[in-house]
Amino acid sequence: MKILSVDYGTKRIGLAYSVSKFAMRYKIIKSDIDELINIFKKEKFDMMLVGLPLNEDLSDSKMALFIKEIFESKKFESIKIEYVNEVMSSRITRIEKNSLLKNRKYVDDESARMILQGYLDENYE
Repeated sequence: MKILSVDYGTKRIGLAYSVSKFAMRYKIIKSDIDELINIFKKEKFDMMLVGLPLNEDLSDSKMALFIKEIFESKKFESIKIEYVNEVMSSRITRIEKNSLLKNRKYVDDESARMILQGYLDENYE
């Protein structure tokens, strides 16, 4: 299954994709839903994995509700979407930015990669 992972932000969207059981960084785009859908269709992905910033008690945060509203709109009705908790991947990426990724201005694609790798590790052993 070819999966596109999405780390959605109001300014940028980080993207990663699956290659077998491995997640690879893809790109960072502006927060443009039409461009995201075009990438999904052009690259013939089977599923979109969307990270949600949940609260510590695993309830939906305001941002998670906002993201769900976008991805449950008519524009996405023909796309298979799964949601995953992204909180830890975002925190880890911020820590890594201070060391491994310090020369990069934005790390949204790395967050998307970490979201996807966690999903792949849990679902495709």
